[in-house]
Amino acid sequence: MKKLFAILCIIAMMFAICACGDSEPAPAPASDQTPAADTSDYAAQAPATGVKTDLEDGFYMTVLNDSPQSEDDYYANGIEFREDRIILEASFVKLNDDWEELGRIEHGIYTFAVNENTEYRTGGSDGVRGYSTQTEFQEFMSDLMNSGLGFEIKVENGIAEEVGVYS
Repeated sequence: MKKLFAILCIIAMMFAICACGDSEPAPAPASDQTPAADTSDYAAQAPATGVKTDLEDGFYMTVLNDSPQSEDDYYANGIEFREDRIILEASFVKLNDDWEELGRIEHGIYTFAVNENTEYRTGGSDGVRGYSTQTEFQEFMSDLMNSGLGFEIKVENGIAEEVGVYS
């Protein structure tokens, strides 16, 4: 039942964003906040530049909003792109492959290592679209902060394998 509720909440949030554009997202499923992951074990997975991802491998989702829309919301209110990393000021929900919530990551500043294989994507009612470079994706993202859109990062082997923004 919890799995179904989490899926329905995420789907409802995405539909609300698509339909209204400027309306608030549906509330996130309630869960206990968890502190940021210990990053000491990820140094061996750092790319050649020495940048390491602050969070353990997994699928993370947040919403591009300046502040939480409710007490339990996760949100991203800052993003910086660098050649070898993306730095987010955000809180996250961690999900498994079935969109079940695995926990919450408290609001803070997190670094995600990227490399030449990182895929940048957008999606919405017009389907999923890919960008070939981080620069193209960064240009697309330039006006999306506080848009209420979903922002997702899939971390694998300490690298952000996929980065996407979705309505």
